[in-house]
Amino acid sequence: MTGTKQKLPTLAEYTDIIKKDLERSLSNLSDAEFDRYMRDKETIDMIKQSYERAETEYEAGRITYDEVVIGSASSVSYALDLMY
Repeated sequence: MTGTKQKLPTLAEYTDIIKKDLERSLSNLSDAEFDRYMRDKETIDMIKQSYERAETEYEAGRITYDEVVIGSASSVSYALDLMY
């Protein structure tokens, strides 16, 4: 990668990426059920830990911006889908 790195999304933006992806796979849930799942401590902790890990890897140059916003976010979404 040449030049300056792209600015990573914030944790809130990263969570929104995951939420949008997860809404498609859990479309059978009511809005209230989905919101409750997204506010669950285990869900929040999983997203936060994944974000922090991806951020560290990105800053160290081991992964790309796309690997954070596409690969990491979609893998968390998939895991949360399986956990539900």
